[in-house]
Amino acid sequence: MSHPNAGVRARIPSRFSELEPRKSLNRTAASNRHRPRLEKGRRPFDGSHPLTRGARLTSQAGTPRRVVFEAVHPTAAKVQDRLAARGLEVQVQVLPTSTRTAVEAASACGCEVGQIVKSLVFVLEGRATMVLCAGDRRVTLLDARPAKADEARRATGFAIGGIPPLGHDSDLPTIVDESLRRFDRVWCAAGTPQAVFETSLDDLLAALTDAVVGPV
Repeated sequence: MSHPNAGVRARIPSRFSELEPRKSLNRTAASNRHRPRLEKGRRPFDGSHPLTRGARLTSQAGTPRRVVFEAVHPTAAKVQDRLAARGLEVQVQVLPTSTRTAVEAASACGCEVGQIVKSLVFVLEGRATMVLCAGDRRVTLLDARPAKADEARRATGFAIGGIPPLGHDSDLPTIVDESLRRFDRVWCAAGTPQAVFETSLDDLLAALTDAVVGPV
């Protein structure tokens, strides 16, 4: 016995034809709600820039997902280029916290405070002079005065808190704290309060053109 509806084509209301696209759109919207997003102002690292900094990729709910990278400040890039021109090949890093003080820098870098090189500008015999002092020491033996903020910037091209040990706008005579010889490797500022680089002390000394090592 045949079914009473056999041979009869069911008529599908036209409004149903719109349901499938809407479901697709809804599924897309739902997936987007769970898709991680970049924090504002950040972009994924594609390996095209030699200088990178850590950035956190989060979901809408704020859950950390993975780490991406972005290019660092142009000032830090300038420092790296100037160091390379002096034969000092380093990788400038941008840390998530301030490195303005030696204690802050050591905590961020995971090293001893003494391994932090403080790049200090002093006025010695009327001339701006760079003093590279270990982070756990103070300059007490030099007959010189600390440069004022504007004097330090004018002499180096960088603001206090981010002055690198070399690569300044003009070459400065440099005095290196002899106590730094305790360490094989040291950390230095790279132009901004958050930018640093690590290097061997021997390589740093070799890149300095007008420097003496002694007590400070």
